Amino acid sequence: MKADVHKMTSEDIPGFYKILCQIIKEKILLMRSKDPVFSGVENFVKDCIRKNTSQFVAKVDGEIVGWCDIVPQPREEQCHIGKLGVGILPEFRKMGIGNILINKSLEHAQKMGIEVVFVETLEQNISAIELFKKYEFKVVGIKEKFRKTEHGFDNIIMLLRVLQH
Repeated sequence: MKADVHKMTSEDIPGFYKILCQIIKEKILLMRSKDPVFSGVENFVKDCIRKNTSQFVAKVDGEIVGWCDIVPQPREEQCHIGKLGVGILPEFRKMGIGNILINKSLEHAQKMGIEVVFVETLEQNISAIELFKKYEFKVVGIKEKFRKTEHGFDNIIMLLRVLQH
């Protein structure tokens, strides 16, 4: 299966929003449990497009099946740091799409002056932690009891990678 991977555009926003909400419902991949407001997602993506942020989508048969972004931190003294976010629909995982998205995002982020990339994921998301380690991310900390759900508390694993310049 061939995925078309490209920088996110305004036309991709509805498809991105749709899969974002689908992945949120899994309650293991993203830190939130409720769908975001569409206008907030739309504003976020348009701001990323305007700033040429590292933000890519993968499409199969014209439908978005995954994304990856690396968003610079907003403070001037931290703008060399980017936060990575990634999501792939379940039926398209383990097909190499995430690898392509992460590679493209890291390459673009480095060109844009990002020197350090961090990502946070739930402790029980072992496959994501192993994927990030494959890309030379190192575990740098744990946020204990960071998220509370109806089943108890979840810990967050923080991973970091320093990009070569």
